[in-house]
Amino acid sequence: MGNVDVFLGRRKEVLEEYIQFRKKIAESYPCVSDYLIFHKYKEKLERGERLILEKNEFPYDIDPGIRHYVLWDFRYIDDLKDYIRASNGYKGYTDNYKDKDKDKYKDKDKYKDKDKYKDKDSKEKKIGSWNERMVDYRQFLKKNISSQLNLECTLRINPPEWQSVPSIPHCHVFLRSKKNH
Repeated sequence: MGNVDVFLGRRKEVLEEYIQFRKKIAESYPCVSDYLIFHKYKEKLERGERLILEKNEFPYDIDPGIRHYVLWDFRYIDDLKDYIRASNGYKGYTDNYKDKDKDKYKDKDKYKDKDKYKDKDSKEKKIGSWNERMVDYRQFLKKNISSQLNLECTLRINPPEWQSVPSIPHCHVFLRSKKNH
């Protein structure tokens, strides 16, 4: 499988499901990052897992023979939590977060290091450049997935303007069987 340097969209019905999913999350969480860290992957993160591969629930419109996954990178979870709290303007996560509670969490200045995440270069120093992360991701996938299952693997990190969860490093993983091609 070659380089994937094009915009990849979702089928209309998948996009509609995705929009509804995002609306549902917004009812209970201040951002998708919170949902992922404090709900969906909470148990895995508490067990110490930091690279989490999961089938994309809302896959791109690609060839049916290609499986679409997302590899989430939580290796800097403590910094991610601080970043998320600072950028969303609240002190900490609460299961009962609602829009009416936003005023309780205006103390953004508590996170004096929040500005270090605004600068792309500073963030890359902390989490590594795209190229450095791609090397790590490829090694993880080779060790855990592709070599054991005879799969071809292509990775894609979307440009920042296309990322729906920019605060958590992640990449899209496309897998297909080697024997079919």
